Amino acid sequence: MFPLLENYFIEFEILLKKCQNLRSLYFEKEHEKGKDLEYGDYLSNVLIKEAPTNLSKIGIPRGIRFSLETLEAFFEKWKGRQAISIHIVEYYIYQTDSYMKLVDKYKIEGIGGIIIIGVGGILIWEKWKYDYR
Repeated sequence: MFPLLENYFIEFEILLKKCQNLRSLYFEKEHEKGKDLEYGDYLSNVLIKEAPTNLSKIGIPRGIRFSLETLEAFFEKWKGRQAISIHIVEYYIYQTDSYMKLVDKYKIEGIGGIIIIGVGGILIWEKWKYDYR
């Protein structure tokens, strides 16, 4: 678990460079309010640039959001890597036709999917269920 705060950004990038066997990454709920989309954009860019090839699971807490454009750019740049599953606590943000079509498009291409998790870890959208075997 890692706090995604601006004063930890450099350490986070170093961690990703050094931990080449990292398979999953979950963030603590600590964040600066009002920077939800900014953090989503930052996280997307850093993961594309620095994430090890083994990374296949990412847990996103409240306070980090991906715009449709950011998520599409992330999936596009993730092509050629291992399929990725993104666990998102604030699932209701992504319950739109635009997000569903985007995820379905990249699932078909084998990029990965999103598991939408509600409060208490309950799987909300069976449509996006992912097999972890």
